[in-house]
Amino acid sequence: MSKKGEEATYELLDVDLFDPPAYFALSYAWGGQKPSETILCGGRNLKITKNVHSFLSQLSSMNEHLWIWIDSLCINQADDAEKNVQVPLMRDIYSGAAKVIVWLGPSNPLVEKAIDEMPSLTKKLDGFEGIVLLEDEQVAAFQLLERLSDT
Repeated sequence: MSKKGEEATYELLDVDLFDPPAYFALSYAWGGQKPSETILCGGRNLKITKNVHSFLSQLSSMNEHLWIWIDSLCINQADDAEKNVQVPLMRDIYSGAAKVIVWLGPSNPLVEKAIDEMPSLTKKLDGFEGIVLLEDEQVAAFQLLERLSDT
C-alpha cells in the first residue's frame, strides 16, 4: 500500500508460497457481504467488502507499507478452479505469516465488550476437554461475535 496525496493505492504481488517476503495475514468476518467498495490496486479498480475497506482505511491512516494477504483479494473469487487450489493452502498461508491480524470491524461499544471478555473466555477454553460453562457476559460476547460475522 502506498499513498498518493490522500488516496491510498495498493498492489498485488505474486509470490512463491515457500519463499514469500515477510507478510501479515488478515482474518476478518465476511458475513455474507458483497463487494460494494472500490480501491485502486495495480492501476485497476477492485471491489471489496465494507469490512475489508474499513480495515484498509484504518491501516492507511497509520501510513505503513505492509504486505498483507487478504483472501478476498488474493484469491480470485470469480474463478472456482483457482479457489479449489488456493483454499486448501490457507493453513500454510496463515501459518507462514509473520502475524495474523484479526479484524472485527470499526470500534464500537459492543466490540469493545466482546474483546474485554476474551481473556476469561480463553482461560475457560484452555485445555478444553468437555463442556465449558460460560457466564452470561461471555455468552453475550460469543453471540456478538457471531452477529458481527453475519453483518
